[in-house]
Amino acid sequence: MKTTMKSLPTFFALLLLASCNGSDNIFNGRFRQAPEVGITDIACERLGAEVPGGAVCYLADTLLVVHTPMNPEWFFSLYSLNDLSSVGQVVRVGNGPGEYPQYMLSKCSPLLTESDGVKMWVADQSTDRTVERINFTRSLAEDRTVADSIVDISRLDERRGYLQPIGSHLWMNYYIEKGGFGLLLYDSSADTILCKQTLYREQHPDIGLFSAADCIDSERTMWAGAMLCFPQINFIPLSDGKFDMKKAFSVSLDRRPVSLSEAAAQLSAQSPTQYYSFMIHRAGRFVASYHATAESTELHIFDDRGNLLHRLRLDCRVPYFDIDPASGVLYGLCSEQLVRADIGRWLR
Repeated sequence: MKTTMKSLPTFFALLLLASCNGSDNIFNGRFRQAPEVGITDIACERLGAEVPGGAVCYLADTLLVVHTPMNPEWFFSLYSLNDLSSVGQVVRVGNGPGEYPQYMLSKCSPLLTESDGVKMWVADQSTDRTVERINFTRSLAEDRTVADSIVDISRLDERRGYLQPIGSHLWMNYYIEKGGFGLLLYDSSADTILCKQTLYREQHPDIGLFSAADCIDSERTMWAGAMLCFPQINFIPLSDGKFDMKKAFSVSLDRRPVSLSEAAAQLSAQSPTQYYSFMIHRAGRFVASYHATAESTELHIFDDRGNLLHRLRLDCRVPYFDIDPASGVLYGLCSEQLVRADIGRWLR
């Protein structure tokens, strides 16, 4: 089953909007046109492994984990990075105490390598009550799905929001507050909201967009995100762990900011033209997938200050991916087939 436009909201969070009216750019005019950067064509190597229902790849240690939410038989497919052989699957529903429950929607963090195994935080978007950490090493060894840590977030006032795990204990949350949208940083180990920032106080009557990308740099000094149907990346500096909205800005290849009404019209017609769909932070760079055609994906590489450095055009459509920060090799899915491409020289 291939991912369609209708299934995209399964993997996306809620829309990031600014405190502005419906016709403005989301950051109310703080708009930067990206510099002219030439496009470099990159060939993807087909790895011969097909992953039915696969969506996003995650790398850690010697494991390549593929989230397969569209597959009814399992939820994650695991491969060895050494020879791309299958090492097992992790199913949706566990069979014992503390195991992974069934999820209709979910959001996964980057993988973590700890002394007792490779792990991943998963947010339960269907009930907005728990965040669980799956231990893939134990799951493979015990032939069952094991969650070694469960965090109850139901007590948060903003529990209707969408949690993005960052590291072991810190999450960024899109939340709804009286019809608006905002960001929140929460430390689960201390059960403390570190800061929150309302971005948009009223719902736009003609729009129902979802966030397509969200990430924070390794030093937690800059947040970057994009939106489905929007051809721009939004940056919010963090000062002492708090969002500095006075310095927030957006970057786009377009000569003008895209209005909310334009994006809403594209979404309602299910015909977005050029837009960002995903973004991660690796090796000191923000790397975003940008879709300009149905046949290929551009990778736009930004530095931690929001400057566009490179544009790489992959020879197939790779909406979601992960990058090995040591080697600079990108792993992704093209039509449910695993592919990889070496982009290390452009990350330096």
